[in-house]
Amino acid sequence: MPIAVIKCRWASCFVFVLMAMTMGAGSPGAQGVSGLPFVVDGDTLGFDQYRVRLFGVDAPEAAQTCLMLGQDAPIGEWATKTLRRLIGRDQVKCFPIGRPKGVYMVARCRTANVQDIGRSMVDAGFAWDFKRISHGIYVDNEAIARSRRLGVWAGPVPCLPPWEWRRR
Repeated sequence: MPIAVIKCRWASCFVFVLMAMTMGAGSPGAQGVSGLPFVVDGDTLGFDQYRVRLFGVDAPEAAQTCLMLGQDAPIGEWATKTLRRLIGRDQVKCFPIGRPKGVYMVARCRTANVQDIGRSMVDAGFAWDFKRISHGIYVDNEAIARSRRLGVWAGPVPCLPPWEWRRR
């Protein structure tokens, strides 16, 4: 990108540089967000004014249940609790995939201890590889969780994926 040379007085240069810095950086969402988020559900984090959807995964909806041990198990609540435990009190850094849409962004997120939070949710059995979006990057992780009968795979029959549950 070419650098423009601008002649200006001290005060007007200061205002110009300040404007250029804030405009060039874009919104915090365009650069990503970091901090101590709150957990909205099993695949969504909240950072003040931003909502971050974990890239490539779909976790059970908050009210979703699944048949386990002969009764409906609150897998949506369990997914939310699993995400809370993964993050703990660690700082989370989220890097957007594509452009943020208003206060929502899709991002890959990490902590100092968890390299990819979405992958860890799939590993724990509380999120599916959302192939339509991820193009299968977590499909092997999902297969391992399924073979170990973790999370949503623990019941006598697999739980309904959230995209199907939402259609009901």
